Amino acid sequence: MIARRKILALAAGAALLAGCSNNDHKPPAPTGPLPSAGQLQSESAAYTKAQTSVHVVVTTTGTVPDFPLQKLEGDLANKPQTVATGHISAKMSGQLVEGDFRVLGDGHLWANLFGPWQDFGEAAKALGGYQISDILSPEKGLGNLVAGIQNPTAEGREQVGGVNTVKIKGKVSPEVLKPLYPGAKQEADVTAWVQEDGDHQLVRTVVEVSPGNTIVLDPSKWGEPVTVAKPV
Repeated sequence: MIARRKILALAAGAALLAGCSNNDHKPPAPTGPLPSAGQLQSESAAYTKAQTSVHVVVTTTGTVPDFPLQKLEGDLANKPQTVATGHISAKMSGQLVEGDFRVLGDGHLWANLFGPWQDFGEAAKALGGYQISDILSPEKGLGNLVAGIQNPTAEGREQVGGVNTVKIKGKVSPEVLKPLYPGAKQEADVTAWVQEDGDHQLVRTVVEVSPGNTIVLDPSKWGEPVTVAKPV
């Protein structure tokens, strides 16, 4: 009986320690007044533009006209070369196709969307004007999108993927949107979730093309190495 009590006590202690350990890994939720939306926007845009690699998930909800992607998940880099690799579901040649893709340093899209790997030529032409590598471009990509949010307002705090963020909202011009959404013809509401502390990393961006119809971009793993080789 004594031995059994000792075992139970040890088990309870281990569970308590495990619980404490799990809680220790959760970032404490910030309190107090929200930080300046303009300052967060500026610092997040600067950080994003300076990055040379990223993991990104692009999804859509509803109907987004003139946008070939249904979903893309992959890794991108722009130094020493502009390359990308991942999995894509997109409209090509009038049909919805899915498979793995790679964008090589020469800008060509390789994919196994219709069976064996094949070279589809310039990625932007193959995807109806959508250039995957523009996501990371300092002049056209996510950093430029965040910088282009007009009259940003901080609307609250949210945890996104375990990260404490501030939700920033505003409008973006079609000129800023076009590299990420070739079908942009008018202003769109854009919401950005920016890490509240640290480097103010961009955690999520939602472009509302029209009510209920959105493009969602979830970047992560900023600055991690990306290696892309030509399929064999």
